[in-house]
Amino acid sequence: MSLRSHFSIFLFFLLGAALVISLGCEVSDVNKQNSVSSGTTSGSGSSGGAAANVTVTAANNTIVSGGTTTITVIVTDTSGRRTDASIILTSSAKGTFNGTTNTTLNGNTLGGILIVNYTGSSTFIDDEITATVAGTNIKGSTIISINLGAHQVTPSIGSGSGHGTITPSTPQTVNHNSTVGFTVIADTGYTASVVGTCGGTLSGTTYITSQITSDCTVIANFN
Repeated sequence: MSLRSHFSIFLFFLLGAALVISLGCEVSDVNKQNSVSSGTTSGSGSSGGAAANVTVTAANNTIVSGGTTTITVIVTDTSGRRTDASIILTSSAKGTFNGTTNTTLNGNTLGGILIVNYTGSSTFIDDEITATVAGTNIKGSTIISINLGAHQVTPSIGSGSGHGTITPSTPQTVNHNSTVGFTVIADTGYTASVVGTCGGTLSGTTYITSQITSDCTVIANFN
């Protein structure tokens, strides 16, 4: 066999070995791309095993009554890799999902993640949002606090009744269902009384409103 033939065979085997190494690297890169580690994907796929853990987070854990936020559900396996599963999402306090009136939502993760829109109830304070892997007891939850809002209480002295003071004399911002107090003092020889839309009780020189559920007024009269 000529020297040229030997060289051709050697070159053939050399090229074959390089091709195998190249293909091996490409397969490795594909596997890496589809892998998920420690809850962070490096590609678009999900290569996790059976669901073992569920994490639920909210973009905002305190919202006003009727306000909205985004809820994110992440499902992982025992190794912490994201994995897909069917999810049942529930609200304990009549919150709703994705712009509907439904307090329960059935959904599927994509790449181990499910993101939904949440609207808070108008009548409850705290809402526990729970995500359960369908057909299992594997679940996670988060608490969203519903701030029922604040109202303005405006004090004033009645027309023609300028014989005393009410303190504070400027509008007060009061949380929903809370009360606020005022000091009402009549000039010598005059008697104080309080009216207005807030409701409340005057005891001595202290006036305490009823629980505030809307903007209202406190009007001190001195006769």
